Amino acid sequence: MSDLKSILQPVEPHKHKLSGRQVGQYRRRATIALDASVLLNLYAYVKPIREDFLRILESLEDRLWLPHQAALEYARNRATRIQRHIEFSRGLRDLLSSIPGDFRKAAEKKHPHVGRKPQYPFLPVEQMEKRVTAVTERISGELLAAENEYKDFLDDDPIQDRLNEISLGRIGDSLSSGDLQLIYDEGLKRYDLKRPPGYRDADKPGASKYGDLILWQQLILRAKETGHAIYFITDDTKDDWWQEMAEGVFGPRDELVEEMKEQTEQRFLISTSADFYDWAGDYLGRRARKAAIAEARRLAVPMKWDTVTETILEMQRATRQMLSLPYLDECMERLRETMAAAGGDAQLQLAAFAEELNRSVRAAISLPLLDAYRLGKPEARGNEGEPDEKEEED
Repeated sequence: MSDLKSILQPVEPHKHKLSGRQVGQYRRRATIALDASVLLNLYAYVKPIREDFLRILESLEDRLWLPHQAALEYARNRATRIQRHIEFSRGLRDLLSSIPGDFRKAAEKKHPHVGRKPQYPFLPVEQMEKRVTAVTERISGELLAAENEYKDFLDDDPIQDRLNEISLGRIGDSLSSGDLQLIYDEGLKRYDLKRPPGYRDADKPGASKYGDLILWQQLILRAKETGHAIYFITDDTKDDWWQEMAEGVFGPRDELVEEMKEQTEQRFLISTSADFYDWAGDYLGRRARKAAIAEARRLAVPMKWDTVTETILEMQRATRQMLSLPYLDECMERLRETMAAAGGDAQLQLAAFAEELNRSVRAAISLPLLDAYRLGKPEARGNEGEPDEKEEED
């Protein structure tokens, strides 16, 4: 029987938090359940990372399980996800094709010495334009090759073929129409109370708003059937699945842990594909590559700028210091906006492009000329604004 003191006692935050050792013990025995978001993100990985991820799944296939709802959402969204990559590649190639010509036009319009003879020695625009053109054409060719590969996926998809083999006999049963109606009715009440999971999808049309709740009920049924904990791998980062356990560390919502325990006597664990990949590499006796972990983690956190953005920002800073040309800033801003629109699907080719373009700009404007340019500026010499003799001769 409860007393007044216990009733008034504040709820202990994160009371279900586990130690690292406890997490490891549960993971080694749990059913590994995959969300559709993890399968769809395989199309966003570069090929070596994707192959390594699939090999890990194959190594753990005896413990893998795919809820019917996850399999259904993967099947429904696979073609759309592939088409999104194709459209993203086309947009990047359009952007790349405009860079060299627009750069030259902006230079001729904005810089007073471009086009004059003798040519202003500290801004070799023609040389820069040629280098930029070579880089953009090469990257466009790589993007086109990747784009054609994705087009082939629409008819002959090797990723889907591998997943079919891995999940053979490991996909859960669908729910009856009666069971689904009970979930819909319950969902109305749960969503009003903001009870996880799924209430963040309450604005979706029709029955699609209940996808996460259906999946959750299937996870509970699986735990009852097997008597094992559920280790759920998802790249759905909405807060109706996750809560912050400590600064920068997230775990499952307490309500989910409690509901799973109450109905099945089993534990509920959750990870992104990045954390799962890291753990699985150790569990299988081999270290996961750092690049692969970083790629998976980047895709699991939408809109979080990565090294590509840092490279672009550095190029913008260098441009402002060296060239007095606004176009390159504008171009890089467009590239950042493209990345933002693509979110987690941005390919690592962006990094290669940004780095190559950065190197080309720096190579075209040699360091000795830059030094001379800086020394020629009054503020660099510290002469109280005294005019430079070479500039007067020009």
